[in-house]
Amino acid sequence: MHFSCPSPLFAQIKIGSEVFIEKNISLVKGKRIAVLCNSSSIVFSENKNLVDVLLEKKVNVTAIFSPEHGFRGNVSAGEKIENNIDSATGIKIYSLYGKTLKPTKEMFANVDVLLFDLQDAGARYFTYASTMAYAMESCIENKKQFILLDRPNPLGGNDVEGFLLEDSLKSFVGRFSIPNRHGLTLGELAKMIVGERWIENSDSLDYKVIQCENLTRGVYWNDTKFDWFSPSPNILTPVTAFVYAGTCLFEGTNVSEGRGTNFPFQTIGAPWIDGEMLKRELESSGLQGAKFSFITFIPNSNPSRSTTPKFLNEKCSGVFLEVNDEKKNRPLATTISLLCDIKKLYPDSLHFNAKQFDRLAGTPKLRKAIEAGKTASEISSMWGGEVKEFLEKRKKYLLYK
Repeated sequence: MHFSCPSPLFAQIKIGSEVFIEKNISLVKGKRIAVLCNSSSIVFSENKNLVDVLLEKKVNVTAIFSPEHGFRGNVSAGEKIENNIDSATGIKIYSLYGKTLKPTKEMFANVDVLLFDLQDAGARYFTYASTMAYAMESCIENKKQFILLDRPNPLGGNDVEGFLLEDSLKSFVGRFSIPNRHGLTLGELAKMIVGERWIENSDSLDYKVIQCENLTRGVYWNDTKFDWFSPSPNILTPVTAFVYAGTCLFEGTNVSEGRGTNFPFQTIGAPWIDGEMLKRELESSGLQGAKFSFITFIPNSNPSRSTTPKFLNEKCSGVFLEVNDEKKNRPLATTISLLCDIKKLYPDSLHFNAKQFDRLAGTPKLRKAIEAGKTASEISSMWGGEVKEFLEKRKKYLLYK
């Protein structure tokens, strides 16, 4: 699924894959190429998947690596993926989500260069950053070149929210000490991973980042001319990606985050919530850039999006989250307001899966503050020092102004 968001103001932005095809394709001439990509890896100027464009340009693509959700992007979150053959091209696809998270020596046997082209969602817990880091590690270990084709961060590059990930909570849904909303492109994050030595022997990585052209830090996805190709089955629109930077935290609670509905991560509720009451409470919070509507919904099983959503086939009541000004709205702060108001209204009903919630939040501090009854504004002010530290550290790795 994709959505067109035209804007002539930013019509000259070119993503990394377009720049690569136009100006850098000689880098892979005569070499055997593996491509780490999925259904969102569209070369917009060609309106085709990167693999198809490379084959048309006579590039010797010998392997495809696929992340979570698969090469065609139709596998539910968390579902393991097996190696197979791409029916359209006949090229072997190696899954990097399942038994193997990192390319093996055997997978690299017929490869000289790994091309990486994935659309990130802008949140630390979106797993493509971890897949990228594992691919970088494997390129170091197997002496392969790593070329990253950069793409915009759909949430823009200026605003940052959240606690830094604590070492004890590192996992596949967060490997690095960055905030929930980090404001980096994957190209910038790759530079930071190397520069901060967040992976072993990072200084020996033979890598290159192909930057986007004419991209600036203040650009959100809806400012660009680009269609939106869903990077995963439940990140359906740029708005979904925006709210996901906050509402993904509901995965660590007994409140539905909207999986099994047509609007995941914008639909929030539970059978024990009175949505009209919650809406009134939220409207008194003075949140900027967000609008809440009362909603009832019944989560259904969907084989391509969510097979076992919370409250399957149960009627839920809650709110629908609209973003009417993403420049003013803060998705994580908005979610914390939601959690605090639900805790206030239903102190005995809201429960946390502490392990899962803390892993997403990056720290137990957020959960404990909500449980202690702190206000949303008190909690949002808690990460100020950590964000300041991160912003200072990331300065030397920024590719866009």
